[in-house]
Amino acid sequence: MASGHPRAAAADQAGRTLSQARLEAQRIAVETIRARGDVYKRRGRTRNSVMLPKPKRESAVTLPMSDIEFWDLGNNRGIVRMRNGGLVFVDTRDQSLASPIRSSGEWEPQVARVLLRFLRPGATVVEVGSNIGCHTLTMALAIGRSGSMLAIEANPDVAELLQCTVAINSLRQVRLVNAAVMDRPGETTIFATETNLGGGAVGLPGWESDPGLSQHKRHVVQAVTLDSLTADLAGVDLIRMDVEGCELAVLAGAQQLLSRSPRVKIVCEWGAYHAPSYFGMAEGLDALMARGFRFWRIEPDGALTPQSRAQMLERQFCEVVIAAELD
Repeated sequence: MASGHPRAAAADQAGRTLSQARLEAQRIAVETIRARGDVYKRRGRTRNSVMLPKPKRESAVTLPMSDIEFWDLGNNRGIVRMRNGGLVFVDTRDQSLASPIRSSGEWEPQVARVLLRFLRPGATVVEVGSNIGCHTLTMALAIGRSGSMLAIEANPDVAELLQCTVAINSLRQVRLVNAAVMDRPGETTIFATETNLGGGAVGLPGWESDPGLSQHKRHVVQAVTLDSLTADLAGVDLIRMDVEGCELAVLAGAQQLLSRSPRVKIVCEWGAYHAPSYFGMAEGLDALMARGFRFWRIEPDGALTPQSRAQMLERQFCEVVIAAELD
């Protein structure tokens, strides 16, 4: 592709953005830890590796194991060691993700089981709505250094934690983008609170004056399409999304990517109450079905139950798999 081609230009810009973000991730993670002089030590030759002090043990009486570890870094920041051995940066004020993973060392285990079912070393993954990196970590470990992953987070406060998670685990196969992903480019506003980092959402008309959202932080961010971010990819094996109702809008802006990835597995949250305000539900489902995609609900044990178009339109809140075939 000629360097002057619009898609090539978009790929070049995305590459520069990702490289800058990765460097920033290394800086933030190291400086966050170094700020507490008692927690930073060099170890071996790995530039980003750290040796943490003896952690605070969390009381997790529901677990058969008692080795959930937590380090309080101060300034509302902490690190949790997940049950898969990785480290995740958290905002200690957050009740939506930080509290559950501090108690259990895992996040949405049923979803993690499905992701691990679909992923192999060397796979290519795109994640939209990576948040602090719980599933990012799971998928990056599954695809290994031979794989490639694009992790996208719109909320800049959360993206900073994601950068730290990626850096402290030396996930060099993960590239980062801080942007919203929609069906068209433009400017949008993310509404979120520190106590519910898992519930940040793209603002809709009327939200600016809604008294119920008066305490929400508002982040004006750029929205991009998946097609513009992935123009340099031949295809992807898996798309993971947690975008608070924007799932069909994200896929509407990924038509070229879907054409290059007929066997892609899409794993996403489904049923947000304001989803129809972002993109037509029937239109979006029909477009996917025209490509041969089918739908499955992820059960609490990770089993997959087929879903009809009518069931998907009911929007019962759950996690789903969208794919032409499972294997």
